[in-house]
Amino acid sequence: MKNHLKFLSILLIAAVSFSAFSQDEVVIEVDYMKVKPGESGKYLELEKEWKKIHEARLTMGHIVGWQLWEKMYSGAKDEYQYIAISWYENFQKTSKPGYWKAFSELYTEEEIKKLMKKTQDARVFVRTDVMHRVSTVENSKPTKFIVVAQMQPAPGMTGEYVKMEREIFKPVHEKAVERGELTTWSLWRKYPFEENDARYAVVNGFEDFSKLSEGINYSEIIKDEFPEIKMDELGEKIGKLRTRPSVQIWRLVDQVMPEPDHE
Repeated sequence: MKNHLKFLSILLIAAVSFSAFSQDEVVIEVDYMKVKPGESGKYLELEKEWKKIHEARLTMGHIVGWQLWEKMYSGAKDEYQYIAISWYENFQKTSKPGYWKAFSELYTEEEIKKLMKKTQDARVFVRTDVMHRVSTVENSKPTKFIVVAQMQPAPGMTGEYVKMEREIFKPVHEKAVERGELTTWSLWRKYPFEENDARYAVVNGFEDFSKLSEGINYSEIIKDEFPEIKMDELGEKIGKLRTRPSVQIWRLVDQVMPEPDHE
């Protein structure tokens, strides 16, 4: 179970238009946080302080965005409850996240020490994962909830699995976005890959919880838009190419993102 949870670095979906990023290069660095029972308020106040640092990182060009997510339906026994995500233009940017330059712009050395002490007291840092976006469908609507599904390709079937996502499910989700059933869809790959980890994740984004609850009418979309696809054959293909070890729902808490380009 721990290995399965480790992959849920998704996070993935921005609560603004994903057109702010280049889909071929986008990388996210995901920090998982565990908070003691009854101390979520203390932790969220701390993140308001860190938000200033992420705003500085964005202004300096070290990141292209930052988000804080809450894993819904989690409890004290869960490995983590909150997820902080830094968005980068490419892998190279992750090696220079710009924290210390942002610190020096905002705080004295003594203030930095106090902030780090408050941070250590407020939460337990679990780990960091890095993910690369393989493909995406997006629109301009904000995403407030995401459904994150781990995907593990069958042995020797990774290429066929990715092909299926790109050639079948991406067009289907494009139609779902057009119909207003979701705001975004994306396929992510973990980097570097570790043995026994799920290698991929599919993320669906929703404007609000009511849209999430309604879900996506896959059978209707496929019947109306892709009549050449046979549902029974598709089901067999899915079962052959991958398993889905876990699904989680995340709620957006806060974010730092560039202003939308209205030109």
